[in-house]
Amino acid sequence: MLRILLVGGRTVWRLGIKSLLEESGEATVTLSGQEGMVQGKFDVVVFDAASYGDRWVEKALEIQKKCPGAALVAVLPRSTKDDLMLALEIGVRGFIQPEADDGGLVDAVKCVARGNAFMSRAFLEEAGILTLPKAQYSPNPQHKLTEREKEILDLLTRGLANKEIAQALFITEKTVKNHLYRMFKKLGVQGRTQAAVFAMSLESHKNESLD
Repeated sequence: MLRILLVGGRTVWRLGIKSLLEESGEATVTLSGQEGMVQGKFDVVVFDAASYGDRWVEKALEIQKKCPGAALVAVLPRSTKDDLMLALEIGVRGFIQPEADDGGLVDAVKCVARGNAFMSRAFLEEAGILTLPKAQYSPNPQHKLTEREKEILDLLTRGLANKEIAQALFITEKTVKNHLYRMFKKLGVQGRTQAAVFAMSLESHKNESLD
């Protein structure tokens, strides 16, 4: 049973999302308003980032501190590239636009709860960061990666540092760095965050057909 916390937004929005997420019987949802954030153990926190204006990244950091271990899903119509990159770096794992259909939000929650990341291609384009050159020339550039590189990309997207990736795969940290260097070149990205964004776009595309 997934433990989900909803933060921010108008009461009617939170009640609607609560009903949607509990419909399957696989989740329990707790409501928390703009102020007086509930603290506790949650698997996923969905927060109405738009209701916090320019402070939404700051709010994400506050949520992360009060709900350690929870995967964060931000609901917002658009974002600047800098804010989005910062949010990724501090651990926001899902991004979805308010106008997305009900299935989109459910997919996002399921995806981040499994330890993956979720960002729709439309959101990437809106934020102006879908500029991964090689990704535009192939329907699935991930096929260029070795199995080891795919494993490292998956762990990187989950927020693991190089040392943690090395420990998880029983390899040296130097080997991880070498794999990352080659992987970045293959994908046409400039660093960890862009690689994570690329992986998120792939994962989101796969989840478009989920029940």
